[in-house]
Amino acid sequence: MGSAERIRHVAWLLVPQAAWSPGLTADSLRQSAGCGTVISHHCEILLRSLAGGTAERTGASARLLASAEACGQARQAWLRAARGWNRVTTDTRGVISPAAAEAADLALWTGRLAYAGPGWTLERGPSQAVRPPEALASRPGDLRIVVAAVHHACETVAQVAAADHQQIRTAAAAGRLLVPTRSLPDTFDIPHPFAPAPAGRVGQVTRRLPRRGHRQHPRHRRGRPRRRGRPRAQPDPHRRPRRSPGRQSQSGGDRRRAACG
Repeated sequence: MGSAERIRHVAWLLVPQAAWSPGLTADSLRQSAGCGTVISHHCEILLRSLAGGTAERTGASARLLASAEACGQARQAWLRAARGWNRVTTDTRGVISPAAAEAADLALWTGRLAYAGPGWTLERGPSQAVRPPEALASRPGDLRIVVAAVHHACETVAQVAAADHQQIRTAAAAGRLLVPTRSLPDTFDIPHPFAPAPAGRVGQVTRRLPRRGHRQHPRHRRGRPRRRGRPRAQPDPHRRPRRSPGRQSQSGGDRRRAACG
């Protein structure tokens, strides 16, 4: 799952640079949302397949189905987010960020795990035969391995959604999100083809991104009792919060353009 680790790393690098970086483009954010749609769909397929196979015999079926349902909700949210970029653009175009390029690689990897055809590609789409549960988990330890892979993919797209949300808000505050002037009310007298996106239009884009509540961490447990430790201490309301060190921005390398969905 090296691709997932790289995505989680580079997705946050652009956040402090979103006010000026040419890597912050509508093309990147649209591809990020498209890949989030595809990855969430693949995770849903994998969890439903596992729930009907080995997991059904181990008692994990209900938990996996609940996680699959959450992946389906995240897929719908990502799809709405991708469509939201049909009405909003950015002041720079034609550049695909490293995070969006890596997201396409993760979409390809999860697709080849979910579908039966070993040569599956993004261009083939979802109308392919799904890998049967016995092929996903043919040995006793395979179920845990596949569930762990889905866990990493779910965590990755959740972090991408949070990073994209911050990037969009930062770029909007810097006036980098644009809308066609003709789409604005007549009260906007702007002699240019594009104008800064109003706050309401920006909110329509950010609200469509999956919320953190959509994140699911499917885990396979063997029914062991949960360990009970000491009660968690209540926070002191008079204690000053500790400041976390700021992230240092890094520049990502060039990545190939790859489209999702």
